[in-house]
Amino acid sequence: MAVGDNNIYGWSLSSVGDIQASYASTTGDVGSPGSFVIDPCPTGACCIEGACTETTQGDCIGVYDGLYQGDGTTCDTITCPEPVTGQMRITEYMSKGSGGEFIEFTNLGAEPVDMTGWSYDDESGIPGTLDLGGFGIVAPGESVILAEDPAATFESDWSLADVTIVGDLTVNLGGSDVIHLYDASDTLVDRLSYQEDEGPSQCDPGEAEERGVFRAIRKVFASFYNDNAFLERLRYGVNEDDVGMAVLVHHSFPDEIEMANGVATFDRGGAYSTQALLVTQLGAVSVANPEGGAIPEEVNVHLYPTSMFAEILRYSSLVLLGDTVLTYHVHNFFGTQTLAMWTIRSI
Repeated sequence: MAVGDNNIYGWSLSSVGDIQASYASTTGDVGSPGSFVIDPCPTGACCIEGACTETTQGDCIGVYDGLYQGDGTTCDTITCPEPVTGQMRITEYMSKGSGGEFIEFTNLGAEPVDMTGWSYDDESGIPGTLDLGGFGIVAPGESVILAEDPAATFESDWSLADVTIVGDLTVNLGGSDVIHLYDASDTLVDRLSYQEDEGPSQCDPGEAEERGVFRAIRKVFASFYNDNAFLERLRYGVNEDDVGMAVLVHHSFPDEIEMANGVATFDRGGAYSTQALLVTQLGAVSVANPEGGAIPEEVNVHLYPTSMFAEILRYSSLVLLGDTVLTYHVHNFFGTQTLAMWTIRSI
């Protein structure tokens, strides 16, 4: 599994042949205990608690909580501040495996970490509950395993070699639990919370199944043909042969790196004119349910066969006075002026 947030929604479910080279144990569980692979497509240097790694801006900020040094930068030319804690991180776990549960810790730093005095606890969060000193000194890039089964059994089940395993875990994980990792000074180094009991859906534990994009498309299209939608079109005299629906599907972005978000609605005023209302906001602040009374930007775009122009109806309360969330540039195509819009802000 890739390093994620401090809750399960930021993590990836193991599957055979994924980026972590996950495989099936003799008991049928799928995972990759004992090894961890960092994103193979770095784009810049990232300082993480004193250590430097080259990764994407999104992973640096949203996953590692690091300081991104810019696209194209390398660790050879960057000097990061000295770390205040070790670089051990929770990188994989299994709470309901047929062969017993386990937790994997990986040293993501550039220096060895002596785990003498380090400890683990579950949701009670008490430093010193279970001593991890048995891992000894963990080299950079090395992964170690805390297992419920005896070390020899776990090693055999997963066909491991040269991986340090501390077995006979007694502070066991539940279906909904928290993993705490403490260093020798009882400082919390990493934390992961997860919830599995209520339902298999990671987006909404109350759902009986995962809510994928295809399920979402089906629900959207179904809303177009339900009784209320049909009666509304009948009420306004809309010919069923003249209506349709389009669904835009795109990648979602973590809130930490989202530049802007919004909603666009179109109104066809006739055969030769269309109006588009763009309601946008800076970053990931919702335009429908804003926090703290934030006001979104509203722009009315008028589209005609030979031209288009934008009319700013309201400015966002999250940008400087007179500034806009979106920028607007006029371009000439085939002798006519058209308007292109895109976001250029970073947060």
